[in-house]
Amino acid sequence: MVKYLIITAIVFLIAPIVACSERNHLREVVTKAITATVEVQSYRASAVDTYTVDGETAGEFTYESEFVAPDRYHQSTSAEYSSGSERNWWELISIGN
Repeated sequence: MVKYLIITAIVFLIAPIVACSERNHLREVVTKAITATVEVQSYRASAVDTYTVDGETAGEFTYESEFVAPDRYHQSTSAEYSSGSERNWWELISIGN
């Protein structure tokens, strides 16, 4: 589970780097992204990641998360593999400290 949280954090940190252009300095973009993240009252994010092995689809991860300030967090992740096994499913709910 922590692995997915780290991946999400990396994606949110890389997005400002991709958004940089000649007019935007990296530090300014990152500062704005962090400020916007800290000030947000709630957000919802989702992603689907399909991976391949030797050119064939080997599985799919689905990720969904929700946050409501100041201390409510819900994340669900599922994984399905082409081997025909059941879809694995994880859920994290955090309320308060």
